[in-house]
Amino acid sequence: KRVSSSLDAYARTCRRWLSHAVNSFKANFTPLGTPGTRKTHVHLVDVDTKQLVAAWILTCVAAPPQVTKDYDVDVRVGEAAHKKISYENPWNRRRGYQLMSSDPNVMRPKAKDLQIQPQGREFMRLYVAPLDRPGRVEVFLMVNDERGQNEDCFRVIVNAAL
Repeated sequence: KRVSSSLDAYARTCRRWLSHAVNSFKANFTPLGTPGTRKTHVHLVDVDTKQLVAAWILTCVAAPPQVTKDYDVDVRVGEAAHKKISYENPWNRRRGYQLMSSDPNVMRPKAKDLQIQPQGREFMRLYVAPLDRPGRVEVFLMVNDERGQNEDCFRVIVNAAL
């Protein structure tokens, strides 16, 4: 199954909402896969009575990522592969990066977090899952900072041949 998006709502904990007042919650939408419009339902439920209090349709629009570098990975059909990509921290302080694949079923980072010393360089280690037929698959590797803001996006083209 292909994952198309990820929605994290920060109101999962039980809290008291005031009636006749402005209440809010925070949601973070991370588009994965193809660009476009996605809709999801958000429900507010009273935990005591289990009754629906309110419902919304959240509409999100995702643009294609700004690709900073392309990589090609050649694999044989039915065989997994491993790839290392060097990544540099240009800042004067230690930085943490979060790695995320647009399609973890095809390619995913072995470690989701990467810590790099000031002006240091580390390797992002990637696992490419076995593909069951010849062809070409495009996957994006997002490199985000500690706050989840995108710093780089690498396009990884997986070429599977017999």
